[in-house]
Amino acid sequence: MPTKLENTTWYTIQEVADCLGKAYNTVAARMRAGQISFSEIGGVKVISHESLVKALDDANLPESIIKYRLGLANPRKKKATETNVSPATA
Repeated sequence: MPTKLENTTWYTIQEVADCLGKAYNTVAARMRAGQISFSEIGGVKVISHESLVKALDDANLPESIIKYRLGLANPRKKKATETNVSPATA
């Protein structure tokens, strides 16, 4: 579960790996190579929300997948349209 500290949301390496669809070791290697920026808080390496979004952008994933992985959208949820709204509720 992401942690909110001051005005920033922080993610563990495993949470970032899950969002990117990569293995923990792959994300850790990208951090060591400087491809994903991170901070250490209390001896634990964490990735800011801004760095996660940049990593997702660098992965060239479709916008809908990025929103889904960040928990902002559910691709299975259908939006209400005029065709499926009954006249009694319109």
